Amino acid sequence: MSGQTSGSAMHTLMISANGPVDYEFTVDGTLEADTEFGDFSADEDDIVFDPDGPAGQAVRDETGPRPENAGETNFLGDRFIISGYAQLTVVPEPGYDAYVYVDEMLVSPLAVELPGYVNEWRSVMITANGPTAYELLLEGAIQPDTDSGDFSADSDEATTQNADGTVTVADTTGPRPADAGGRHFLGDRYRFNGSIEALSLDYDRSQYEVNVYFDEQNVG
Repeated sequence: MSGQTSGSAMHTLMISANGPVDYEFTVDGTLEADTEFGDFSADEDDIVFDPDGPAGQAVRDETGPRPENAGETNFLGDRFIISGYAQLTVVPEPGYDAYVYVDEMLVSPLAVELPGYVNEWRSVMITANGPTAYELLLEGAIQPDTDSGDFSADSDEATTQNADGTVTVADTTGPRPADAGGRHFLGDRYRFNGSIEALSLDYDRSQYEVNVYFDEQNVG
């Protein structure tokens, strides 16, 4: 992956994986680890309840950063593992962006109906850069996912200034082999401007999945 980005605008690049992956990312511009945003794990206090009507289970909550920290690339969210037919409605406050990902892939619109699959678990992730309300109704089962979906960079991520003026970061992300596979995705997230010169990924493609997101959009 390489290419130009616009001027001095800040962009995000996020790598998520369900197994160990080594990566190297080089930018002709500025590059910093995003340790504050990109955490899309469910909150410990997310509560599944029995709603009125045909749905068997539901979650109703708010996500995204507080107004004083909102906007631009400052995305936070919630993540769930579901089985069965689902209906999701997401309502961001005016002026903010929200996204929905199903099985790690961006979907639209923000009101989503998902057909049910017998004995198959799927991931649903809601992310936003401002206060956002959502409701997830299930004719099946819901599990708040507090173990996966943390794509914030580690606090010890270090960038390297190269002789040609570019900046590189290299590290490993994803769960350890003992916890790998399935819907268990972890990752790292960066903010940068300028052009992407190179991105390399090294992992066992026969066992694991890796996703790359540029400005919250799937690109690989």
